[in-house]
Amino acid sequence: MLTASKGGKQSKALIVCMASANDAFLDNEDVELFLDSNLKDVPMIYTVAGNQTASINVRKSLANVPLGVFAPDNGDVELTITGQEDFGNFELYDAETDHSQLIGNGEVSLILKGNTHGRYFLRSDYVPTGNEQVTAQKQIVIYSVGNGQIIVSSIDSLVRISIYNLSGQCVRYLDNLNTPASYIDGLQSGIYVVSVESTTQIFSEKVEVK
Repeated sequence: MLTASKGGKQSKALIVCMASANDAFLDNEDVELFLDSNLKDVPMIYTVAGNQTASINVRKSLANVPLGVFAPDNGDVELTITGQEDFGNFELYDAETDHSQLIGNGEVSLILKGNTHGRYFLRSDYVPTGNEQVTAQKQIVIYSVGNGQIIVSSIDSLVRISIYNLSGQCVRYLDNLNTPASYIDGLQSGIYVVSVESTTQIFSEKVEVK
């Protein structure tokens, strides 16, 4: 369980790990994060399922789960984590500082920056048990949160990113990145195909940008 608190207001997000789950967003598994304009003073915490923000995220892999907070301002937000002792070696990775913080057992409180997207990632080597065989973990995550923005993150360093519109035109190309996370801004609203290459993987996915 993840709880974000600021100014006496709080919100919660839940991650459930199951061998039979799908890491993509599914209506019968996950619950989308809905932002209410009447709750502007509440820090709204989310994780990412597939390429969609979620308040309940049912997954079979915790290898690289984006975590973010919509907040009233960019100031500090307290993040409280509980239940992590069920997930093996559990840590919070900060792509801005390239630092991983191991999360111990019991209730743990950390400080995040508000209105931060694509910076923080939850990571664990935990593999759920079940009747189904767990397939290879997806190590590259592509999603969009802010208007005109696509965020790409990877367990290993990114090498290059190509973004195509539905007409097949390459609208952005980034090379020699050497970073675990990249932010592409200034895109028009629409659906794009994002092709990503890291030092060990190649992955493509469609993403809707608002």
